[in-house]
Amino acid sequence: MAAENKGLNEWTIRHLHISPGDKVLEVGYGPGYGIDYLTKKVY
Repeated sequence: MAAENKGLNEWTIRHLHISPGDKVLEVGYGPGYGIDYLTKKVY
């Protein structure tokens, strides 16, 4: 499922415009790919 949702997760994160210092709550994160991608892109 992580592989199937990879593109959608990346697209979503890019469109959230999250900046350092913002707080993020990810609910139902599954294998954690989205939060891993987010931390590498923002921080």
